[in-house]
Amino acid sequence: TACSLDEGINWAVENYGRKIIVDSIENSVKILSIIKSNYPHSLNFIFPQIYSTDEYEIVKNLGYSNIIFTLYKSDITDYDLVEWIGDKEFYAVAMWHHRIPYLAKSLNNLGIPVYAHTVNSSILLEYLRENYGVQGIYTDFMGGK
Repeated sequence: TACSLDEGINWAVENYGRKIIVDSIENSVKILSIIKSNYPHSLNFIFPQIYSTDEYEIVKNLGYSNIIFTLYKSDITDYDLVEWIGDKEFYAVAMWHHRIPYLAKSLNNLGIPVYAHTVNSSILLEYLRENYGVQGIYTDFMGGK
């Protein structure tokens, strides 16, 4: 169900333990700044996604700690990502499931959970969990096969 930012924040407050992933794609830093200014109490349940390495320090300095680096807009190579991310704190790194065989082990060894998108099959979900340690998914719906 679509909702306003006010409604989403109120929902998360009323449903303790729920998280809101901010997938703003464009103007993400500006939107995260607005959220921090208007809802400073929400930083513990807001999970911002960043789309480039340049956004990390900015978002971290805004006070967000549950940052997800989603790779679909980034042209960073697997090698460069592993080198860059080593001393950073991330909630997770999200990527297309076809990148997982190359990155999951390296990221898991660094203690960084891996999320896959878009996974609409329980069979694929189990395969990614069992073989690559994927800890979360993005889905449109969860189908059987």
